[in-house]
Parts: sequence; structure tokens; C-alpha cells
Amino acid sequence: MVSGGKKTPDQSHLKTSRSKLQHDIEQLTFLLGNGKVDRKFAQVLSDYRAVLGDLPVTEDEGTLVALSAENQKRLAPYFNRLIHWPQSPSLTGPAVNPNLDRAGIEAAYFRNAPGIAYVDDFLSPEALRGVRQFCLESTIWYRHHYKMGYVGAFMEDGFVSPLLLQIADELRNSFPKIFGAATLRKLWAFKYDSRLSGIPIHADFAAVNVNFWVTPDAANRDPQSGGLIVWDKEAPLDWDFATYNANEKAMRRFLTESGAKAHSIPYRENRMVMFNSDLIHETGELNFEEGYENRRVNVTMLYGKRENAG
Repeated sequence: MVSGGKKTPDQSHLKTSRSKLQHDIEQLTFLLGNGKVDRKFAQVLSDYRAVLGDLPVTEDEGTLVALSAENQKRLAPYFNRLIHWPQSPSLTGPAVNPNLDRAGIEAAYFRNAPGIAYVDDFLSPEALRGVRQFCLESTIWYRHHYKMGYVGAFMEDGFVSPLLLQIADELRNSFPKIFGAATLRKLWAFKYDSRLSGIPIHADFAAVNVNFWVTPDAANRDPQSGGLIVWDKEAPLDWDFATYNANEKAMRRFLTESGAKAHSIPYRENRMVMFNSDLIHETGELNFEEGYENRRVNVTMLYGKRENAG
């Protein structure tokens, strides 16, 4: 980041949370166990565990805690740094399942006005494996200020690859009536702490919102939940970003007063949900097994501008 012509020093190691450190410990353990990083990172893992042991136990494990000078020094060389970023090339064959009933899916989207549909077996098996590997291995989960303890990786942080861009391009070309001329504008993923909850009620500034899930179904203890809840009334066009994205009281009141109906879409591996991005939504109740490879992971792609929706 540059301010006034000077580079702003990175300060991400000054505060952290128990849930963020636990994620990084699990990921580094996974990478070491699979020979993906040098054995020198065993000492880094030891340092992370020591810092976690020093953190106070808080009521909410996603709460950011200021670190002591000693622990800042321990974390500074590697915390929120790019340790490993695997190759994730595009495929010679299709990434989006070519056998999808594309016309039927488009019809369902518009039938569920103002636009909601979900699709199973979204990606080809090879593409699903590639995205899952990229999410498991890439040490780009830098965003950790969320109270619910999940961590995020954004396009500008390195959450981008030839495979992800292939998926984004094939997706919009697969459903021209839904996407029209809308192009990819935002790309991110979230990874969740199995002991905590998901993203609270909000909406996103775009025309079309796409979410898909890559964690195996065996990780989900409740097959009737764990996915996404989407309401079928569009948020008012005059709302600003703060209202649209963070004012839960205003959003709940709007949903009640407008008679909005909730569509609860259960979690499934390789299920894709796409909807009008003006629709308010939240993560369903989570009940996933503990352990790094069982963490729920969703990938989000936003297309187009809100003012051009519809």
C-alpha cells in the first residue's frame, strides 16, 4: 500500500486471532506432511504454536488480539506471507461440466424471480480437484479480521489462477441469458472454522453472484444445512454499501416488511449457486467435522455492475 508517495509498512503481524493462527497451523502442518514446503518451516510451525499458546482465550475466537513485541517478532517473517502458491494451470478440456442442462438451468433462474438457481456437478472432476488443491495449498488466506473466525483470500491477494479464470469465462459463456455482457469483477474464497459460524446476512455489489463449494460432502455432518440462504426480494437501489453489506437490523426489517421468502440451499460438494446479486443472503448453519481438510470452502465470483443488473 502506498500513501503520500511512501510505502506503508505491513502491520498484519501486530494483531491476530486464535482462529487465524489455528488455520495457519493446520495449513502448515498439511503442507509439511505432504512435502509441499521445505522442512525449515517446522520451526515456523513451532513458533506459531507458541504464539497461539500465549494468546488469551476469548469468548469469540475470531477476536483480534494485540501481540506482544516478542510475538510480533516471531510472526513477522512468515505471517501473512506467500510461503507456497501452487501451479493451477487451465485445462485442455472443459472446466465447467459440459453435460449441464444449460437451457433448463437458465429457465429455473428466471422462474425463481428475481433470479436464483443452483447446479450440482458444476465442475469437471479435474477442475474440482485443481480448485480444491489450490485452496488447500495456497498460503494466501490473509484476511482475518472477521469476528466469526473465517479467513478470506481475494484476487488481489493472489486468489487467481489460469484455472479459476477458465471457470469464470466458461461459466458466463454457458449461461448467456443470465450473464449477458457482464464480466468477472471480483473473485474470492472463504475458509471456515468448523467450530464457529459463517458469513452473516449481507448482499454484494454486482449484477450476478456465483458461489460454489469444494469441500467433500463427508466433512458436512448435516446434509440439510451448511450451504446458503438467499431471500427473494431485491434490496432497495438507494441503499449505500454500508447498509447493503453490514446493517443487519435494516436488512432484517426490509425482509420482514417486504414479505421475502428464504431459499435454503443445502451444502453439497461441487454445487454452484447463482443469483441476482441484489438478493440478501447468509451462510447456512455450519456443522462440519474438525480438521484442516474438512473446513468448508466456498469460492465466490461477482459479475457485472449492480446498476446494470437485469
